[in-house]
Amino acid sequence: MRADLDIDARLRAGRFELDVRLSISQGPVLLVGPNGSGKSTLLRALAGGPVTVEGHVRVRGRNWTGTSPPLSPEARKVGYLPQGGALFPHLDVLGNVAYGSPGADRATRRAQARAALEAEGLAHLANRSTRRLSGGERQRIALVRALVRAPALLLLDEPLAALDVSARRATRTRIAAALLADGRLGVAATHDPRDLRAWGGTLVLVEDGRAQAIGTLEDALSASPSDFLNELLSPLREGATR
Repeated sequence: MRADLDIDARLRAGRFELDVRLSISQGPVLLVGPNGSGKSTLLRALAGGPVTVEGHVRVRGRNWTGTSPPLSPEARKVGYLPQGGALFPHLDVLGNVAYGSPGADRATRRAQARAALEAEGLAHLANRSTRRLSGGERQRIALVRALVRAPALLLLDEPLAALDVSARRATRTRIAAALLADGRLGVAATHDPRDLRAWGGTLVLVEDGRAQAIGTLEDALSASPSDFLNELLSPLREGATR
């Protein structure tokens, strides 16, 4: 079976280095690990960001780094939600979502953006400045912007971190559907065991300068390979997470 995500590479961002050895045939891919371990670096490398890649990155059989130059971010058809959302402060909500739209002209992009906001129940925010959004609203708008282009690869970096409890529940369900959409590969970093249970897929532990696949959540619950992962999953073992 061809791997959805096949990486054998060393990633460098400044002085930071991360060895990645992954061959994953069933997504989504869920990245877990301590703060500063390299989860965001791995996501940026997949997005085509400023990360040096020595080795190969293949997504569904297509080599993204073996060409010269490497495959451009635009050609990768990626939807990327970084930490904090990274909305443009000089654009209103509609302008931010339209920026991510694949429409050929401005009117089409804005129409697609408005439809996407309406579908998510956020049309009332269309003309609002991003400076006037709450943290949760910013993250939800950033998710809409990442999804409006119907990406083949969806990258999410702590997508629920800024949300309150009620918004987190609903958005977690929305993200589950987005990660499992037909024809899409999703890669998400999280520190919340409830996300792991809701989203399924393959866990990848990023720790001590390495990224390695652990298997399913059930695999990790039965035999955690690290103290960090054991601590992360303890609420699930104890039945404390609803």
